[in-house]
Amino acid sequence: MLGLLREKLLLTVTLLAFSSAMGWEDNAKPGLPRKLMPGAKRESKKEPSEPPAFTATREAAALKFADQNHRDLKRLLEGLQKKDPVAYESAIRELFAESERMAELQIRDPEMHALALELWKTKSRIDLLAARLKLASSRKEYDEKVLRELIRKQIDLELNVARLEIRRVEKRLEKRKNEVYERETTIEQQLVDRFDQLLKKPRVVEAPAKETPTPTPEVPEDQHALPDVNNAPAEPEKPKSETSALN
Repeated sequence: MLGLLREKLLLTVTLLAFSSAMGWEDNAKPGLPRKLMPGAKRESKKEPSEPPAFTATREAAALKFADQNHRDLKRLLEGLQKKDPVAYESAIRELFAESERMAELQIRDPEMHALALELWKTKSRIDLLAARLKLASSRKEYDEKVLRELIRKQIDLELNVARLEIRRVEKRLEKRKNEVYERETTIEQQLVDRFDQLLKKPRVVEAPAKETPTPTPEVPEDQHALPDVNNAPAEPEKPKSETSALN
């Protein structure tokens, strides 16, 4: 009984830790702390979205995600499945929601997805190890050393996310600067173009005049007939030459 309570508490602390840090809001980026989310507010009145319902398909997807990214968490879930099905289903629902957010981010932003996924792995390991240390009767020096290394890695990843955001902002800023510079060097031309456009009269397009068809002259029916060779007049005889007369 004590082992069951210990395992349930371990999983509960782990899930609460990383879910609260990741944020389940619709506008949250998977694996990213709220303070690193672009446009994130310090205080949000929006209620967290409810994880999707439990189904066998979603269970398989969640377990596959855990197996690929945090096998210790998967083993913990498998142990909880038989001992507390309600807590197991709740954990699967949240894990599936995180896997879906990761999949969407991979399509939308592969570069950010790589950082976010690595950050999720690190944060999940931190939470699990910290939960174990809290429940341990005595602290282990090795585990504390590993925890410190994981926290350092987490900080480095968070900084990499911030650096990526800075590079993107700088790129957009540089593009905007070039647009401003181009407009500054063509102010007079812009003025003339706008002035002419405002005072330009609408062009009246005249409809083309209708052409009167030329009447075709009528031809009498007898003119269309071919000449009759038999009824053609005979040619007049040519006068005989003087030489022929002498003969």
